[in-house]
Amino acid sequence: MGAAILTADGQATDPRKLEKIVQVLMDQVERGMDFQGNAYSLFQTAIVLEDKIRERTRNLEQALRELEKTNRALNRAKQQTDTAQTRLMEAVESISEGFVHFDREDGLVLCNTKFLEFLPGIERVVRPGVQFEELSRWT
Repeated sequence: MGAAILTADGQATDPRKLEKIVQVLMDQVERGMDFQGNAYSLFQTAIVLEDKIRERTRNLEQALRELEKTNRALNRAKQQTDTAQTRLMEAVESISEGFVHFDREDGLVLCNTKFLEFLPGIERVVRPGVQFEELSRWT
């Protein structure tokens, strides 16, 4: 199956199905115009519309390929971030002393279990972003 394209309502549709629909509509229009004698002008209009549909279909297929490429890159970046975060936490936990890291605004970023053991009961208030001042009350 080829790449699906999105319809106006956001549903994925097979381009072959859309081509079939266009053909049926063109056939209906041609039959209707034969009765009025304007089938040729209607046929020309249908050709123009078909070309526009084909162009938009190509544009949508290209956008879909770009989106798939971006999603793959995003997934790789997330996996790399998760791996780096796991390694950082393992390294921090391997420190034999208590370790705590605060950001520029004095909010807690991370700490190890040795730090929690150093101040019994502090685990009740330890959470990302808790201020240094609040933690310092436990000393």
